[in-house]
Amino acid sequence: MRLCRRELQENGLCLNKRYLRFGLIVLSMPIDTVVIGIDKVRFVLTMPRSRVRVADKDGNHVAKPVGANFDSEDYIEWMITNDQVKSLTDNYLNGADKVEIKRRMTAIGSFLKDSQYAKRIAREGEQVSEELLGFKISKYTETFYSFLKILASDIRIRHTFKQGDFTLADNMYVLLPFSNRNVKVFDKQDQAVAIGSQFNGGAYAIWKPTKEDVKNIIESLAYASKNHRDDLLGLI
Repeated sequence: MRLCRRELQENGLCLNKRYLRFGLIVLSMPIDTVVIGIDKVRFVLTMPRSRVRVADKDGNHVAKPVGANFDSEDYIEWMITNDQVKSLTDNYLNGADKVEIKRRMTAIGSFLKDSQYAKRIAREGEQVSEELLGFKISKYTETFYSFLKILASDIRIRHTFKQGDFTLADNMYVLLPFSNRNVKVFDKQDQAVAIGSQFNGGAYAIWKPTKEDVKNIIESLAYASKNHRDDLLGLI
């Protein structure tokens, strides 16, 4: 088991917890849950606390993927980063494609963050009649909105604004349905796993992106805000 600390994470390193009791510090590289190659993207499906999770059609995350069944309505929820957007761009788009997608992104005039729905509102409701350890208990409700775009391939892009430490941040996800013909699941022996089966301990998925999907994903992410659109333009 590895113990990651912030100062080590910033350098891509983790502590190996097994050695801490012996007074030793052993550094190891964390597992990459997403590996973007020139012809495929590989996702580790069995680390539910990572940026890659398995979710059902209602958006509920599978807490323990190992041993869980998955069906055609389930999907991979990928919380994508700007570095990964750049990797997709570099691996799947040529010069003409990049010119086209930059033109499409530059033409965007309205952004999700500027809308009335880009907010989260918490309200204190009624107090619960009982107390706990001398504390009064209040029930809170929170209202927030999510933005979903469905591409022709049924790949989906979701923007959800969440409160960060200092500001309202847009969390961006690429949702890859297991029913997509370019998404395949494999076990730790690299054997294909059919929809309706269980994930084993080494389960992973391979996605072979099409050029159009990559362009549409990047364009959809650019709708977050002007600043984010401009950041993406600088990466392409």
